[in-house]
Formats: sequence, structure tokens, C-alpha cells
Amino acid sequence: MINYKTKFLGLALAGLILGACSQTGTYETADLMNEQAAAEKGGAKLTPFGNGNENAMVLTGGGDYLTDCITDESGDAFKATGDLSETFGGGPNASTQTLDAEVWNTLTTIEYRFILTSNAQNGGNLQYLDEESGDWINEGALTIGETFSVSRPLPDGWKAGDVITEQWRRTGGGGTLGGDGDDILDNGVMSYALIGICTTTTISDGTIEPICENAEFSITGTVSSFGDFEGGVIQIRDEFDVVVASADVTDTNKEVTYDVPTGTAGTYTFTAHYVGAGSNGYNDSNSDPISVEVEECVGCDESFSYVDNGDNEAYVFTYIPAEDVSGAILVFTFAQGVAESATGLNGWATNGSTRQITMDLVACQEYTWTVDLTPDCSGSSANSNVWTDFKVDDISKKNSETPTITESCPS
Repeated sequence: MINYKTKFLGLALAGLILGACSQTGTYETADLMNEQAAAEKGGAKLTPFGNGNENAMVLTGGGDYLTDCITDESGDAFKATGDLSETFGGGPNASTQTLDAEVWNTLTTIEYRFILTSNAQNGGNLQYLDEESGDWINEGALTIGETFSVSRPLPDGWKAGDVITEQWRRTGGGGTLGGDGDDILDNGVMSYALIGICTTTTISDGTIEPICENAEFSITGTVSSFGDFEGGVIQIRDEFDVVVASADVTDTNKEVTYDVPTGTAGTYTFTAHYVGAGSNGYNDSNSDPISVEVEECVGCDESFSYVDNGDNEAYVFTYIPAEDVSGAILVFTFAQGVAESATGLNGWATNGSTRQITMDLVACQEYTWTVDLTPDCSGSSANSNVWTDFKVDDISKKNSETPTITESCPS
């Protein structure tokens, strides 16, 4: 059974320690010496507690839960390893038994691997201590030289740095590695600080600058990870680290959106944060900050108009765009007229009864074109529609103040 402990710091090499409790805890010194002498007659060398050479194993390697994280493909990348060994007998009959151990965690489990090396005829049994009952429970029979795998589910709500502790021993097969005070070695205690699961948090402003005062723009924070990812919250924070938007991370939602009010010109800075508390091991993560410039814009309304210059059918057309337009296609239509001496239309292409040009438009800038119009009087009509429309990107700008321009033909 797993003994699940709270987080602690100062664990050597990513907080990984395997120790041994002394077998002398229930004996007085004289009793211990008697026990040791009896054991040595049987070929086992016991070491009295406190002389600096206790039977123990220290796990090495592994990851650092403060800086490392795992994915669904990490495998045993952050495993810790060690061994527990004992020599029996002496001289040419000496025999050494070694129980090698590895431990790491995945997204959902803690994994143990054991290999026994021994001169005994059989491997005996691998056992763990049930903390609730105090009984040693058989995990299974060991085969000398072969890997024995044990997988335990991680507890709900675990987080990086939480410590899983379990006691193991090998019994039978010519002695016991690990165990209580009656065995050759004392209890093997394996403690492992869990490595959290990687998350990635990003933020996007989704805007086209410049942004004018009193306009609104939206920003979205998103988090992603591995496995059945849910739990924790995704937040958006401002430059003062104040949470301005927050949403629970569920199996269907991994983002939060904030509609930013921009009443004053200036620079607005935001970051997205994932807080993994209560998320079964998913680590916190932060996005890079984004900054958006809000400007004091001089606003204007789009307009189109013309005036009769009163001079040989000359008309002045005026257009003011409300926003910048790159590569706008402008088209004048002169249905029954001919644009002659059209000042301002130099460079415009002729296509049937239209004049066309492509140009960049700047918001609130005034564009004017002076056009001399001569009616087409080749037909029998007394009047000609010399101008009928003006379009920008195929959208007509004709309005109630700009009706069709009609000129009379000579009688």
C-alpha cells in the first residue's frame, strides 16, 4: 500500500531518497549483540545501528520537480535508481545478493522496476508493507536476473513534489533483503517526489492595430497538455498581475476570453496563466506577455459627394474613407457621357463606360477628382445620364445626396 505524504523540499537529486530503518529499534544493546552473534553463526553479517554503515539504499538520478515536467512520451526519462545488497558467508563460500530498483512516474501511475541478482537457487518473493494493517503483502515471485514490474495508480489531486513512500523487501531464496528486525536487512523505504505534467499556455490579442480609444478588443488565453487534461483554471492577468478573466479548464474548454475596455490611450499588457491546483499533477504555466497600443484617434465618417463646377459641365467628386484600405479598386461609371479633360483621372484605365484604378486609401483623407463630362447625344433622347455611379471594392458610394447626373442634348 502506498503511503502518500505531503510535499517537502531538500530532497537529494530531485528529492529521491531510499533509506532503511534500523533493525535495532526494539532491542537493547545487549540483546542486539546476541542477535548479531546468532545471525553471524548462520552466515549473515549484521551491522549494529549507529556505526555509520547501516544497511540502506540511496536512489540517484531522476528529475527535479521544481524544473522538470513529463509528457505522455516521457517514459522513464526521470527515473531514479539504486540497489540493496548483502554478502553472506565468507571466504570461497561468500555469496552476494543484490536487489536493483528503479522508480519514476507517468501521467497516471508510479512505476517500480526490480531485478534480483543472487547465487541462491530461487528468487523468493517481492513484498511491500501495508501501512494500514502493518502486514507484509506478497507482490509476486522474483526470478533471478529478470525484471519485476510494479505499477501503482497515483492518488487523486496529486501535484508535483508530493512524495510517494512505500516499503519493500525480498524474502526467501537464501535470506531476506529488506524486512523487519527479524530479517537479514531492515525495512527498505523508498520515497519518490512526483514530477508534474507539462502544460503550455499562450495568449493572443486577435486585433488589427491601431486601436482607438473607447473601442473594444478581445484577447484569448489558451492552455494545452497531455492525457485526459482537465482541472485547474486558465486566467488572464493585467500588467498589475490582477486577474481580469478566469475560466475552469474542463474536458471541453481550455481557454478564456477577455473583452478589453480601452477608455484611455496607452499601452495595455496582458499575460495568460494556467493554475493547476486540483488538476491531478498538471503543472502551472505562463504565457509570454502581449502589449497592445491604444491611440487617441481622430475619427471621421465615410462620405461621398460632388458639386457642379458650373464651367462646361465640370464636376468635382470628393470621397473620404473612414478607415485605411490597401489596394482599393475605385470605379467611376459614365453611362452616357464621355470623360474629357478629366483632371484627377490621369492614369485611370478605361473599360467600356467606366474609369478604374487601384490605390491605397488613408482613413479620413480627402480625395477629389475634377471631371469634364460631355453628353452622348448620338441617340434620339433629349438627355444623357453622364454619371451614374462610384464604387470602392465593388460597393457603391452613391447616396441620396448624389443622384445620377443628367445633361441635356442640343435640340
